[in-house]
Amino acid sequence: MNIFVETITATEPEKRNRDFYALSRSLSARELLQNLRELDDFRKATPNLYDKVRAILFLYAGFRFFLQESKDIPPVGKIPYHGFEDLLSRRFEQAISTFLRELDVHGPNATLFSALADSYHHLSFQILADQVRKSVRSSKGNQWMFRVGHQEEHPIRIHPALLQRSDSSLFYPVLHEHTSVRMDLTHSGWSDIFFLGMDYPKAPGSSTCRLTWACSGATRTFAPAARLRARHSRARAAPDQHRPKHDQGRHGPGRPVQLRQRLPEPGKGRGYCLRFDSALL
Repeated sequence: MNIFVETITATEPEKRNRDFYALSRSLSARELLQNLRELDDFRKATPNLYDKVRAILFLYAGFRFFLQESKDIPPVGKIPYHGFEDLLSRRFEQAISTFLRELDVHGPNATLFSALADSYHHLSFQILADQVRKSVRSSKGNQWMFRVGHQEEHPIRIHPALLQRSDSSLFYPVLHEHTSVRMDLTHSGWSDIFFLGMDYPKAPGSSTCRLTWACSGATRTFAPAARLRARHSRARAAPDQHRPKHDQGRHGPGRPVQLRQRLPEPGKGRGYCLRFDSALL
């Protein structure tokens, strides 16, 4: 059985978590190329999205870091121009097919392997992006985002109570919302790790944590990590350079992050200031 296919499909941890680089080093350039061609057939046939993405990443690494650098492979060669056009136009499947046909006709070279590696690399992220897009569209709560063609069709409205000032106040009411957030310390504390090609969490050496804030012993109800305030304003929002420094989105350890965005109402010169308060460790 193909050693890479066996690694991807195995259920035993000692096989599934084998080091791709160690496996590739044990093969000659000719053997590695044959195994990668079989792996390409596998990724086209498998219905499992996870196995498909992992196979594509294996293909990228094999062509880029082993075959392209191999001393047994000619360092200079040509690539078909129409395949290069497909690559630039993000038609990665077509580009890969063109480059593989060129490989069959004229033989291997490092230039062709470089083009194949780049195509596989982009294809892996394209598949992941398509999956995210499909997941977003399939959620009923998100479908309105793909159906709005005019501002009147937008389903989200500002509550009329936020547009009315009380007689004794110079300010409009403030909407206060709070919710939990997820933090990924490897992305400045604001992003989740999403990468289906990695099923061995220890390898990247990263850690993801979720924080819930509360006063110890004061209450059993945990305070959320993010707060959102919105206020209607008739005045135009001042440019960033005229605002206090703490309102310009600058932050550091222990300082609050405060971001503002002016959302104008067409023809009336009004705006809505959104303020997001949170803190980094």
